[in-house]
Amino acid sequence: MSRRDSILQLNQIPIHIQTNDFVSELLWWGMYEGEWWRNYLHVHSFYEICYAFAGRGTFFINNQHHTVQAGDLFIAHPHHYHEIVSSEDMPLSIFFWSYTLSVNQTNTDTSQLLDAFTKSPDCISQQIAQIPTIFDLLIDEVHRREAGYIQSLEALTTKLLLETARSITNVSANTGLENDVQSTVVREVIQYLKDNYAQPIRIRDIATQVHMSERHVSRLFLKATDKTIKTYLTELRLDKACNLLLKMNVPITEVAEQSGYPDMRYFSTLFRRQFGITPSAFRLQHGTQFIK
Repeated sequence: MSRRDSILQLNQIPIHIQTNDFVSELLWWGMYEGEWWRNYLHVHSFYEICYAFAGRGTFFINNQHHTVQAGDLFIAHPHHYHEIVSSEDMPLSIFFWSYTLSVNQTNTDTSQLLDAFTKSPDCISQQIAQIPTIFDLLIDEVHRREAGYIQSLEALTTKLLLETARSITNVSANTGLENDVQSTVVREVIQYLKDNYAQPIRIRDIATQVHMSERHVSRLFLKATDKTIKTYLTELRLDKACNLLLKMNVPITEVAEQSGYPDMRYFSTLFRRQFGITPSAFRLQHGTQFIK
C-alpha cells in the first residue's frame, strides 16, 4: 500500500478525541503530490493543516501570500479565506488534515496551549521536527491494523494536534501565554460561557457568578478580549453550530437548540449574518465555501 493510499485509509476510521481539556474530531486526511495543482480560494469552519514534504508553492490567506516549500507547516484557521497554488516547475507535495477543535477550559498547560493556538495570528512554521515522524507512525499503524491500532491512532493524532499548536505558538509549560487573558475574572467568564452556552445566559447571571456588577464585568471583558460578552457568546454558539452541522444525522432544529437558540428563525438569521449562507446550505457544502 502506498503512502497516499494509507493516508486515504485514515478517512475510513473515525477519530474523535475527548479529554478534560479539549474535544477534537478529525474530518479529512489527504495528500497532493507529483503534479501541478491548485485549491481555489475558499473558506471553511474547521482547522486545515498542511505539511509540505517536497516542492514549493504559494499560500494565500487573509489577503497575504506566503511562499511555502518542503519542511513548512501552514495553517488555515476557521473562517479564514485561503488558497494554495503549486509551483509548475517544482510541484508542491503536501499531507493535509482537518479537524474541529473546542477548548474546554483555560487553566491547564494543554488547554492554554490550544487556546493560544486558536488565537495565534501566525500561519506558517518550520518548527516541525516531530511531525514527519508522527506521520510515518500513523501510516504504519493504518497499514498493519494490528490489535489496539485505533487507540494508537488516537494517541498519535493527539500528538500531531499538540505538535502543530507548539510549532505555531512556542508556548512553554508553566511560563504563561503572551496573548492569554490576564484577568482571572475574565477566564472565569469565558469558562462559564463555554459551560453554559446552550442555556439562556444574561449578563446578570455572569456578574453574579464572578461577584461583580454587570457594568464592571462587561467593561473588564471588553478590555481583555476586544469583544463584548454578547459577541463572544454569539461566536461561541455559532462555532458550536458549525461543528454540529457537520454531523449529518443531527436535525438542524436540534443543532439550533443545542447551540443555545430554541428559535429556529432567529438562529438561521444569525447564522446567515455571520457566514453568508444558511445552515442547510452550509451542511450541503460540508462546511466549505468556494469563492467564485
